[in-house]
Amino acid sequence: MTAEERVLRVMKRVLTDVAKATAPRPGRHRHPLSENTIRKIRQCLCLITAREQELAGEHKRDTSARPHFIDEPASETVVSLDIDRTVKQPGRPNLTRLREQLSANAVCHEESGCWNWTGQISNTGHGRIMIIEEYGGKRIVSAECASYETFLGPIPDGVMVRQICRNRLCINPQHLELFNHVS
Repeated sequence: MTAEERVLRVMKRVLTDVAKATAPRPGRHRHPLSENTIRKIRQCLCLITAREQELAGEHKRDTSARPHFIDEPASETVVSLDIDRTVKQPGRPNLTRLREQLSANAVCHEESGCWNWTGQISNTGHGRIMIIEEYGGKRIVSAECASYETFLGPIPDGVMVRQICRNRLCINPQHLELFNHVS
């Protein structure tokens, strides 16, 4: 990644963080930023994205790489799941919101195939994310667990998720596996 690409990525992250941080809270109907400022933020994000696409083209990088979700039509590989992921279950995450969060915070690394987490990082160096469950509960989990639950299914009690690629920030479900942790 070039210096310009790194700068663009940071600028994009800062602008989206500003937009998220200033979003109206429940009960507030007016955004604290003016309509003009919001329009300019959107324009900046569009310009940044366009330049990122240009740079990727110049360096002959595939720009179509992104996470694929379980409810998208199959394109190349079909993974059969033995559970119905559309049924709402108490204690299960809201998959629509979780897919959006994972997509917004994942960058595909072409050489390794890792989907590197760009969101919050824990003290142990793993990505972390707040999950909002179907019935309103909230919990913070590792990004790899959230990815596993979104793409592959529930994680049984007492079982942990780890990256077989040894990249603590990777959330690619093809790089994740379940294992029993013995203390």
